[in-house]
Amino acid sequence: MPAIENRVRFDDYGYALAPGDPRLQPVISAGKKPQFAHWRAARAFEKMRAAALVDGFDLKVGSGWRPIRFETRAQYEAFLIQRYDSVAEGRKWLGWKGGHNLGLNLDIVGEGLEIKSATTEAQKRLPVYRWLVDNAYRFGFTPYLAEAWHWELNVGKDKWEDLPPSWGKRIAAGLGVAAAIAAGVFLYRRRRPRVVVVVEDDKS
Repeated sequence: MPAIENRVRFDDYGYALAPGDPRLQPVISAGKKPQFAHWRAARAFEKMRAAALVDGFDLKVGSGWRPIRFETRAQYEAFLIQRYDSVAEGRKWLGWKGGHNLGLNLDIVGEGLEIKSATTEAQKRLPVYRWLVDNAYRFGFTPYLAEAWHWELNVGKDKWEDLPPSWGKRIAAGLGVAAAIAAGVFLYRRRRPRVVVVVEDDKS
């Protein structure tokens, strides 16, 4: 199957995932720093990684979810000028708000793939990149063609806002809201009633 982009657009989702959001789950990291992704991207990557291992490719995540780095566009553009000499050039390589802030973009490394713009064309000639082009779509991932290592899972806002199934089971297995509150677990509903965020009080 040809490599076709299906870009994750921040504005289609509306807000970034904050640290501690229950939708964030760990993914296997290429380095010492833990990496996280939206639970749908994390599970899709686990399945894709297992398939790649069968074919001899060991895929890991070099960068997954990221918190919002710049509070204002002015800060963002000042950084682009400092790093890339111009806003126009910098925007090719670094977005202000994007799929990484949603937990849906993964920078996949290993087997020669690396987060290095100077070698992206050479990376596209690697067997592992060919494998991703031929197989990533089966797990929902699509490429960002400007970066060989960058893959995205565009699930749409409704599926993105869903909590992991394990959280629903956790709540359903309890004795109800009253018991949950008595145990120090508080339920907070967003404006969309189908989204529940659970925060546990740390008694230690």
